[in-house]
Amino acid sequence: MTTTHYNALVLAELSTVNYPKARFRSCNTAGSDEAFSKGIAADDARRLQTIAPYKTHSIQARFDSAIYAYPDALSLDHRHQIGAITVIASPKKSSLMG
Repeated sequence: MTTTHYNALVLAELSTVNYPKARFRSCNTAGSDEAFSKGIAADDARRLQTIAPYKTHSIQARFDSAIYAYPDALSLDHRHQIGAITVIASPKKSSLMG
């Protein structure tokens, strides 16, 4: 385990202790994000929400009690609402919103 991965794991574990009511989001991509997810899941996987690009993304590396969300599960209206909020929050990235 690299120092970065170790630090992400420790940060996750400290976060679950210091913020007992928080829900933590991750993309669970390889590297420090994956280590962070493991740290959250080690305490309580129900507090982990993974945002995936599609339904079966990283399916073999999932935590049983974690929540998984992906754009295809959202209604078209909800996707438009998220896009509008994103454009307001990050106008320089508006071209990414279609």
